[in-house]
Amino acid sequence: MSLTAYVELDSADNVVDLMTQVIDKPVVWVATTNERFAALRCFGLGKGQLSYDNKEICFLKLDVTGLI
Repeated sequence: MSLTAYVELDSADNVVDLMTQVIDKPVVWVATTNERFAALRCFGLGKGQLSYDNKEICFLKLDVTGLI
């Protein structure tokens, strides 16, 4: 699974902290609870990178390698 998410700057530190806790650990990733996007849920190892290209929001590029 690969996606880009918008993250408010006030939440960016929390996202970094959470990503640090789960790095190299298989976890369930749920990008949305909307049933129309069920494909954006998977179990695997994730890597993320925040990009601060905007004054008001940043972007999280998330890649998850799924595990069976």
